[in-house]
Amino acid sequence: MSDWLTTRQLQHLQRGYRKRVETPIPTQVVSSGECFPPPQSRRQAQAEVLMREKTDFYAGRQGMPRQRYLRSPSGMAAAFMAMNQVYGDVYRVDPAEAEDPAAAADQRNQTRDQFIFDVHTHHVREDYTWGVRNICIHKGVLPIDYERLPNWQYASVEDVGGAAAAWPDLNFHIYHAGLKMWRDAESVSEEFERTGRLAWIDELAGIPAEYGVSNVYADIGLSFGALAITHPRLAAAMVAKLVKGLGVDHVLWGTDSIWFGSPQWQIEAFRRIELPPDLQDKLDLAPLGPADGPVKNAIFGINAAGQYGLALDTQGRPVTDYAGDALSQLKAAYLAAGNERDNLFWGWIHKE
Repeated sequence: MSDWLTTRQLQHLQRGYRKRVETPIPTQVVSSGECFPPPQSRRQAQAEVLMREKTDFYAGRQGMPRQRYLRSPSGMAAAFMAMNQVYGDVYRVDPAEAEDPAAAADQRNQTRDQFIFDVHTHHVREDYTWGVRNICIHKGVLPIDYERLPNWQYASVEDVGGAAAAWPDLNFHIYHAGLKMWRDAESVSEEFERTGRLAWIDELAGIPAEYGVSNVYADIGLSFGALAITHPRLAAAMVAKLVKGLGVDHVLWGTDSIWFGSPQWQIEAFRRIELPPDLQDKLDLAPLGPADGPVKNAIFGINAAGQYGLALDTQGRPVTDYAGDALSQLKAAYLAAGNERDNLFWGWIHKE
């Protein structure tokens, strides 16, 4: 996907895994190559410093090497504590998780069996050529000079409502949920705090009411992850707006995980995030609820299962037992060997 980036732009970028500082959560926007990532913001730099300080403190308290701590559930919790110090209390996290491995393990075990269906992993089946009902369309997330691209307007969501009305038997999955950022992220954030508006997200969320359709779905891949580490209030508001406008059963979980490395940090961010009370009141939006509540369970997997014909039981988990498939066997062997999640990010970031 780096074809979107020019040779001149690439001179200012490096692969995320070359970053000298390891953190459980990215502290810079990671690009798949579809857009030029912004440099690290002042607040992201602050969060990075706090993550390092908390790691040194809590790893020392646990008598654990810092790299091992960074890859543990406690290290993930410490990272979210740092995020809250910088961005406000957006993520639910108990300080005990950062200090006590048992508390972190208890928190993790509460969602150990949660069903997650990632619709945005860049996996393509060659034998998928007819009987298609789901049309997956990239919208938003434009390169920095998008006005120079021919027909860039088709990256907006203006044509989605008409298409959905004309083809009611098809499901339109709007990848990235049409988020317009990144070139003007700060101004978008300022406008949002002033007016409550989120460009192109509002338009997508308004399609069912405007066109009378029920076949438009929002995939939050990349958009949620990027907002979660830059403007987490916007990340929560984006999801809440989509739930209100499209319906809680029309929002799909995605991570773009090839580029963002392990999807675990995005999963944890979504489990922990909550729409702040002031935005609930100001925008008349409902809270997202607990990690394993009905809203997050629906978005994490139940909605996608319905779209792709995966049968679920009454608990919202797949009827088919996948524990013995090849991928699950590889994962079991990986964990049995004592391997842990790495914190490498494979996409593009600004050079330090």
